[in-house]
Amino acid sequence: MTSGVEGISAQTMRSQEQTLATLNRLFDVTQTGTLFSQPISVGDATVITASEVQVGVGVGFGSGTGPGEGEGQPSGAGGGGGGGGASLGRPVAAIIVDRG
Repeated sequence: MTSGVEGISAQTMRSQEQTLATLNRLFDVTQTGTLFSQPISVGDATVITASEVQVGVGVGFGSGTGPGEGEGQPSGAGGGGGGGGASLGRPVAAIIVDRG
């Protein structure tokens, strides 16, 4: 019954790849363009807004194999996965540059 174990292993690998892709998207919010706005000129002054960004993540995985118990029982198998995360951003400052 190797195909059951191989199927679970392949499914676990896909779950890990999806989790990594999600983590990468969560951390994309910390790029400079997200934290600081493009400068805006107003008269002789330039205004840049600054933001605070927080990212939290939790991930877990499992696995398993082993023989089934008793004659005619399928091979053991396993699986698992899970995770969650969030990102939060808010403006915290306006940087004003002028001649004064």
